[in-house]
Amino acid sequence: MALRVMALRIMPLRIMPLRIMPLRIMPLRIPGPFKKKLTSARVARLATMDGRSPYLVPVCFAFDGKHIYTAIDKKPKKSRVKELQRVRNIRVNPQVALILDEYDEDWSKLWYMLVRGPADLIKDSERDRSRAIQLLRRKYPQYRMGLLADDSQVIRITPEKIVCWGKP
Repeated sequence: MALRVMALRIMPLRIMPLRIMPLRIMPLRIPGPFKKKLTSARVARLATMDGRSPYLVPVCFAFDGKHIYTAIDKKPKKSRVKELQRVRNIRVNPQVALILDEYDEDWSKLWYMLVRGPADLIKDSERDRSRAIQLLRRKYPQYRMGLLADDSQVIRITPEKIVCWGKP
């Protein structure tokens, strides 16, 4: 039995120059009717995750054209602010989802908007915090009547992806 040996010819590797494209950060485009709902809707649901399981809670919110703000107000809570599940979850995993929707028996009127992006807890020293509290007080009369303290914890959501469906 004869062994056959094959010779391999190794060709030089041609390295193509890498084209680096400049990073362009585009503002999210939100269709007009949905943008109106984002500013006028009274309640949304905030979904957070701690790495094991999702947590969903209804929230009041305000949109300034760039960020969505929600605060920990003075409504009765089972836990202190630092121990609230949504706050703990954001510290562990800042990726959140916020959903606004409207149900109607006439299904031609159904719509929803799903916003995804990172959330952070605004520090006491940040200017955004007082601006967010002003926006929330402007939108909700209950907050103007004292349910939102000047030192309330504020969550800032930076939308990275928005999915819209239906006809608001």
